[in-house]
Amino acid sequence: MLEGLRKSYLEALPDRSDDLELLVLNLNDATVEGYNELFRYVHSIKGSAGTYGIQIITKICHQFENHIASLNGDLDKITAEFVNQSIKYVDIIRLAVNEASACQPDFSSVEKELERVYEKMPSNRVQVLIAESSPSMAMIYKGALDNLSLEITIVSDGMEALGLLLTKKYDFVITSKTVKTLNGAALISALRMSETANSQAKIILLSSSNYLEFGIGIKPDYVILKDSEVSDNLLSVAEEIISTIE
Repeated sequence: MLEGLRKSYLEALPDRSDDLELLVLNLNDATVEGYNELFRYVHSIKGSAGTYGIQIITKICHQFENHIASLNGDLDKITAEFVNQSIKYVDIIRLAVNEASACQPDFSSVEKELERVYEKMPSNRVQVLIAESSPSMAMIYKGALDNLSLEITIVSDGMEALGLLLTKKYDFVITSKTVKTLNGAALISALRMSETANSQAKIILLSSSNYLEFGIGIKPDYVILKDSEVSDNLLSVAEEIISTIE
């Protein structure tokens, strides 16, 4: 049954890709509603791809979401170059769909194209990953950091966060103690034990409890309490980390 649903999902994706391209082209006459609808549409495709185990499309949509979010809602930043980059992501989704439908999929060409597009994106911003299961809390963290020159990726699942941390360089990580699937402590432990560029990345752990104990090798660099001052404290710590990077 799952394979049948996966097949139906792939068969529907070309039409959804066409709809996605239309939403991108509509950015030329940008409205807040159009911008938000584009983000929701990409997020929906990403979620469905994850459900059916098509991780390459999930990865493309993650990068596409970051590209869209880089505007921080400022529609005046939409340029022809931004729209063209967005169209390239749609084209890569189409490429991935064709490969995923093959008897023996080989996504190496898709990965190379995705890397090529990413490398051409002009950005010297600090890369930050936020792992938080609560959408409202994630938005509070993002809001606290909005005035900094950051490129922020938000995920709600610890396993998803670990997957990104094993494949892409981040300057620092913000994680909740209670993030789902793989909690904050387990995420820190797995990352510290990995032989990746992120193994020694600065980690901020957010918790609603003052009483925390950490095993050897899994202590975060900073612990911030989820209270009324969480935004100010997070901003202060982020600025401290960024000063060491720059």
